[in-house]
Parts: sequence; structure tokens; C-alpha cells
Amino acid sequence: MKTQVKSTLSDESDGKDFGYLRIPSSTDGSAYGVILVPLIRIRNGAGPRVLIMAGNHGDEYEGQVICAKLAHSLGPGDVKGSLTIVPSLNYPAVKAGRRTSPIDGGNLNRSFPGSPTGSVTEQIAHYVENVLIASSDFVIDLHSGGTSTEFFMPTLVVRRSQDPDRFLQQMRYVKAFGAPLTYLISEATGNDAGVIGACKRQAVDHLTTELGGGGTVSIEGVRVGHDGVLRVLWEMGSLRAHPRVKPEVPTRLMVRGGLHSDDFLHATEDGVFEPYIQLGDHVDRDTIAGVLHSYATPWRTPTEIRFRNAGVVIAKARSGRIDRGDALFVVAQDELPHEPEAMTLLRDTRDTLVVADR
Repeated sequence: MKTQVKSTLSDESDGKDFGYLRIPSSTDGSAYGVILVPLIRIRNGAGPRVLIMAGNHGDEYEGQVICAKLAHSLGPGDVKGSLTIVPSLNYPAVKAGRRTSPIDGGNLNRSFPGSPTGSVTEQIAHYVENVLIASSDFVIDLHSGGTSTEFFMPTLVVRRSQDPDRFLQQMRYVKAFGAPLTYLISEATGNDAGVIGACKRQAVDHLTTELGGGGTVSIEGVRVGHDGVLRVLWEMGSLRAHPRVKPEVPTRLMVRGGLHSDDFLHATEDGVFEPYIQLGDHVDRDTIAGVLHSYATPWRTPTEIRFRNAGVVIAKARSGRIDRGDALFVVAQDELPHEPEAMTLLRDTRDTLVVADR
């Protein structure tokens, strides 16, 4: 069925264009209203078609800042092909500063492939997958921890390709992005109901990030994310001039399991969580992560929570007040790719990307 979402951008003309996605939203206060999702398109001749998105979750701010900076700084003379930037993808959630939409409660990154006639969130998901992603060669989806989660360093996330040639290309992008930490996943936490799943269905290459957390704007997260995006755009041939900013450290390559794996540690009951572990710590299986204090019966002996898998702590819950089922910590393990070319590529810490401008 045909989508109800419409773009105000011109279809094919070169230049820099600003506009909106218009999503019908009939409410008590606005019978014929629309939701306006801002977007920017920069086009200049033949070249890669790249989609950069942020605001998938409205309380994740680093990506929104990065998209705004790119929209301000880049023009047609800087790019080859087309660059579509969507800073506030789930605009109702962005406006409310919430992870999910205040209109329908939808979590956009759990709503794909969406529906052309569904809720507002489902309509956004359907348009993104079937129009924006389907017409792109590469997608960069910028996330961070949001108000509920804290990440200890800016992180790049890659869904590992099983094809050796594509995996080697992914490693080139990993090196170009230059995040302090990169972890490989076989499945996303939202399975195939998120952007990663949409890209898989549309056979489009994809990178995502976790650039901070706590519902704030991380200075380091913005810097690493902004510079990393520019380096990846250069690596894929989307920029005419090299950004001339180098990664500060070689990336640490890790692997992390899915939401139901032992890499995720969840609370077994309600309480106030007292952590014993810091972000970045290495833990063994059965290491005590902390204890849950009962606020209803505070004289009760606190409940010990133990890690179920060894690894490095890459994420932790922000709030001391915990509900049963909340994720407390996430761990990941160091990964050495078996492919010799990929190992050589990642071990070479020299900047091999600075070449003549295109």
C-alpha cells in the first residue's frame, strides 16, 4: 500500500535543500494536522547515496548535534553523490525528550518494517525502510545511551557480515571511523525490528554508534562521532576533500551477544541498585556486580547480582532506582578477526587514509 508520508524535498536536482517529511496526525487539537520531520539533502552529481540519521530515540542527543553540525558545514561542493541528513527522525520523541513517542508510545527502533497506514511511529518506520533506506547505498544511524544508560566511551557498532570480502570492507570503515571501542554483533538488541534489520532487508551497508548517555551531550562523543562520520564518508568516496582529522587511538575491537545472551545482566527484582563495578572494568563470570536494596523492606538482606559472563563492562544503568527486568550492565569480549587481511588492517595504526583530495 502506498505510504501516507510525503517529502517536501525536490527529487533529483543538485544543490542543498531543506525540507520536511510530512506525516498525517489527526488529533483533538488539530483535525488536519501533520508532523514535520526536518531533513536536509546535499547532492552533487554521481557518487554514493548516503543516509545519516539521529533522533531515532528522542533522548539521545549526540547524534542530533552531529547531524546539525554536518548540515551547517557541508555544501554541494564538498560531496560526491548525495547526502541525506535526518537529525530528528522520531520527531515527536525528540520534541518530548523521550526514548519513545508521546503520541503512540512507539519505540521507532523496534517498529520496523512499519506500516503505511499504522500509527505515527509505524508510518515513519515504513517510510524510512522503503524510501530512505531503499534509495541509499549506505546508512549511518547515530545512537547514544539516552537517559537510562551510560556508555563509558564512544562506540561504533557493526553487524558483522559473514561474507569475507564485505567483512574486510566493514573493517576499513571501522578503522576510518576510529572510535575508541568497536563491537561486532550478530544480531541487534531489537532483532530485525530496528534500522539494522531494515538495512539487512534492503541489502544496504550500515554502521551505528553509541556515543554517550545519561540524557546529556558528551563532548567526547560529539567529537568522535562527528570526525568519524567525516572519515567514513571520505573512505567510501562521498567527500571531495579529506577531513584531515585523525583518530586519537586505534579502535579496540570487541564482540557482544544479543539481548538474551549472558552479556546482558538484568535485575531480578525491584530495588535500589548499589553497583560495585565501574564502566571499563574487566569482570569474570560470577563477579558480584552489586546488590539490590529493597526500598519496601529495607531491613531485608540485600540481593547480590552476579555477572553471568566474563568481559569488559561497556554499559551500565544510569539510575539507582531499578525495576525488575532492567538492564544493569552489558559486557563485551575482545575479538581478533580470523581473516588475515582484517588483522593486518586493524594492527596497522598508521593513518593510511590521508591522500590527495578527489
